[in-house]
Amino acid sequence: MGHVPYNRQPIVAVDFGGNPLDERKKEEVARWRNSGFEAAVDASEQCLWLREGMGEKAQPGGYGSQRRWIERSARLLGLSAAIKPPVVEEIVEQLEVNGLEHHKAREQYGLASGLVQRGKAILSVLNLIRFGDDLCTRLMAAGTLGGCWGRVVLWDPKFSRRLSPLSRVGRASRSPPFV
Repeated sequence: MGHVPYNRQPIVAVDFGGNPLDERKKEEVARWRNSGFEAAVDASEQCLWLREGMGEKAQPGGYGSQRRWIERSARLLGLSAAIKPPVVEEIVEQLEVNGLEHHKAREQYGLASGLVQRGKAILSVLNLIRFGDDLCTRLMAAGTLGGCWGRVVLWDPKFSRRLSPLSRVGRASRSPPFV
């Protein structure tokens, strides 16, 4: 359903259950495709990665990898139970999202019994995040607070100095370093 026979051109955008996606849902999902949040996006669409490899050509990743990527995304966004509430508040501030909506998503993530519900909780927070020139800096700061990586330093070529994304100067609106 949803494809023309033989040449497989999509007629309508559908989820993995064959249900049509509305325009807003397509934009929300497409926005985070091909990013570090791909595992959560796939899980929210009920597309779970393979539980085990098949033969010599098996992918090194799979269900376990998807679970680890989702946990890392949850730490970055402050949804994981492993993060203490004061740190969660700092992450919410860094991401500039609504605290009440984030709290609801954190509860949803904590009560989730599987990857699909966890992916939906993560996607609900991702859809709250404002896009802008400082998005990369805000995500780096949140990841530092969430324990996803060590201390992050940004290079400011204008003044030839290193900045922390947690500082006010580092948070100033600027282009991402890869542009």
